[in-house]
Amino acid sequence: MRASRSRRASWSPYEVRKLNLSGSLTYYASMPSTRRAAPFRCDAGPRGASSRPYPRSSAIGYPEDVPIAPPARVRCLARLAFVAAIVAGCAGVGGATDAPPTIAVTGTGRVSVRPDTALVTLGAEARAATLAYASDEVARRMAAVLARVKALGVLDADIATVAYSVDPIPAPRRTEEEGTRIVAYRAANVVRLRIRVLDDAGRVLDEAVAAGANVVRGVQFTLADPAAVEARARAEAVRDATGRAQQLAAAAGVRLGELAWLSEGAVSRPLPEPVLRQALALGAGPIEAGQLEIAVTVEARWRVAR
Repeated sequence: MRASRSRRASWSPYEVRKLNLSGSLTYYASMPSTRRAAPFRCDAGPRGASSRPYPRSSAIGYPEDVPIAPPARVRCLARLAFVAAIVAGCAGVGGATDAPPTIAVTGTGRVSVRPDTALVTLGAEARAATLAYASDEVARRMAAVLARVKALGVLDADIATVAYSVDPIPAPRRTEEEGTRIVAYRAANVVRLRIRVLDDAGRVLDEAVAAGANVVRGVQFTLADPAAVEARARAEAVRDATGRAQQLAAAAGVRLGELAWLSEGAVSRPLPEPVLRQALALGAGPIEAGQLEIAVTVEARWRVAR
């Protein structure tokens, strides 16, 4: 014990070696927590071990008596990790080449239908020197308009207010220093009528203008329930994708296998667009609804038959 204590005093302050009961030599690091450790050399080691420098972290001190792996063992572990990485990479490459070939296509289905609903946006507007007179004039006109369209069969549930505004009208300013002066007021009330009998749209618009509507923002055509038409377009899109895949398989000289993947893409629902925006003096006149087109896109992938 005296010999080991005297020999320990001659070693580096950052290295302590202890002899296990089995006779093997284990390396320990003993580092002061207030100093940064520099790389040190292993002066002794197990049989066959090299005495090359073995770096240690200098950011945070190790606690005392932390085992340090011998350099030979570190090199052995590094070689094993390198071999394992190569084997794993080769296995991944081999697995990727085993994936069966596929044919991917995009199909589109389009269905054109006649709209069954008309959306008529109209209302009344008034300007007056006082706010009360402008508001009363708009209320009088709109009461007459709504009474007329309801008499033509438009339900209360199909009438919705889309805009109501009261705005002051200032006088032009002659100079920048002149204050704002209100000379009039403008009031407006606009509603949207859902007309479910399409042939009545022109008549409803004519009667509303005759009853006092002086604002007509347009007529829009749409479908009350587009689900059935979208289902037809979706089926057409799948048939289109199947035909494209069969053509590609025949051109490539292979047989089309089972369907591996199918996904729906964009569904193009026609937005109602105004088709009438004209001066009131011209009258409503006949209104033609035309056709609406609904398009559905699908993406599909088939396996190539072996």
